[in-house]
Amino acid sequence: MAMLGAENAFTNDTYWAGAGSGLPYGGIWGQNIAYDLVMAAQDTDYQVVGFTTGSYNNLVTVSVANSDLTVTKTGVYLVGWNASVHSHAANDYSIMVKVNNGATSKDNTKAHFDSAVASTNLHVGCSAIVSFTANDTVELWAHRNDGLAVSKTLTFDHVNMHITMIGGT
Repeated sequence: MAMLGAENAFTNDTYWAGAGSGLPYGGIWGQNIAYDLVMAAQDTDYQVVGFTTGSYNNLVTVSVANSDLTVTKTGVYLVGWNASVHSHAANDYSIMVKVNNGATSKDNTKAHFDSAVASTNLHVGCSAIVSFTANDTVELWAHRNDGLAVSKTLTFDHVNMHITMIGGT
C-alpha cells in the first residue's frame, strides 16, 4: 500500500523476497565473442549486437536476440557498460547507450576513445544516471569519428551492459 507524503525510516537491513519484488535491474554480456562491428560511414551510429548471455534480472526484460534490455518501470536508473575492443587501424570511436532502436541517445553515457595503435586491446566504459520510461529498449551503439567513407571495423572481445533503478521520476 502506497502512502503519499510518508517517509520510511529503516533501522535494520532491508531485503526483498520473491520474483517481481525489489528494485528493477538487468544485464546482458558477451565474453570472448570476437564480434566485428563494421562501420561503413563516419558519424553514423551502429548497434552493438554481440551480446551472447542474459544476466540476472528483475522487472527488466533481457533479450539476447535483440541485444537490448526493456524497462518495465518508469524511473531513474544507474546504467553502466564496459567493453574490451580493438581496431585493425588507428581510428577515433565513440560508444554510448541509446533507446528505442537508436531513436534517442543518452549523451551522458558516451565514451570517446582513440585506437592509436592497430590491434591493441583497449578497455572503455561508462556509468551514468539516466531517466527511462516504461517499455524503453536500452541498447549499446557505436560510431567512428573519422575515416570519411572508408569502412572500418571495431572488434568487441568482451562487452557488458546493465541497468538498475535507483529512484522514481
